[in-house]
Amino acid sequence: MKKAISLLLALVLCLSLCACGKSAKAKTVDEMILAIGEVTNDNISDVETAMEAYDALPEQDKKTIENYALLQTAQEKMFYIKYYDLTNRLLEVYNNCQKVTNDTVIIWDNVGSNGFWNAYEAVRLLSLGLSREEYDKLSIEISGAKAYATIWCAARGLCPDNIYDTNKMTDEGQDKTIELCHSFNKCYDFISQQMEPLSEEFKAFKNKYKEDYRDETDTLSDLCLELSMYVDFALEPTGSLTSYTSKNREYIDSIDRLAKIIDSYR
Repeated sequence: MKKAISLLLALVLCLSLCACGKSAKAKTVDEMILAIGEVTNDNISDVETAMEAYDALPEQDKKTIENYALLQTAQEKMFYIKYYDLTNRLLEVYNNCQKVTNDTVIIWDNVGSNGFWNAYEAVRLLSLGLSREEYDKLSIEISGAKAYATIWCAARGLCPDNIYDTNKMTDEGQDKTIELCHSFNKCYDFISQQMEPLSEEFKAFKNKYKEDYRDETDTLSDLCLELSMYVDFALEPTGSLTSYTSKNREYIDSIDRLAKIIDSYR
């Protein structure tokens, strides 16, 4: 009995010595880790702050951190939150690319190769987000002529049903054409503005996490590269309708395949 009591007292003494030997900084880090709780988009910065605080500790202090396993779990959850946030923003660019390429195919199919560029450029000209009356006013100020010719040419490509005979469109048809052109150009401008900064953001992300999450970052790298080429393809159509449609299908199949692999990491 005395022996058991002696062992118990020795154990209590050891624990007391360990507690006494823990630095104030180590105690603070343990408290920071516990305070994280469930990792969400809203508290990612808390995880990063706790990781930085842990990394700044001397090696001896790191050994005394009781909640390190919790920090590792939080770090992994943080990675996947960032990973899928970046993935989703890349796929948003992809969805807008499909809108642009689908409309490009419609223009090509409606007017043929000879009339393609006239119709395509007319669609691109109607990108200011103005009403028909505002386009008329702007056109008169610039060239002394109404915008009707540009709207009619764009309608031939995107929505020929709005042209009721060879030369005429109703006001409603013009407004509908402008609306469709705005939709096209909104997608066009979005992908031209978003892809480059997203690519740069991904490079920094990959450099930070590639050692611990190689498969995930490699697959996202493939997606980013394929999507960059798809953006160039969408913004600058070339070739014939047949070749363009075929190449568009190849990009879609490739990106869809990569997206499925990425989704499997969840």
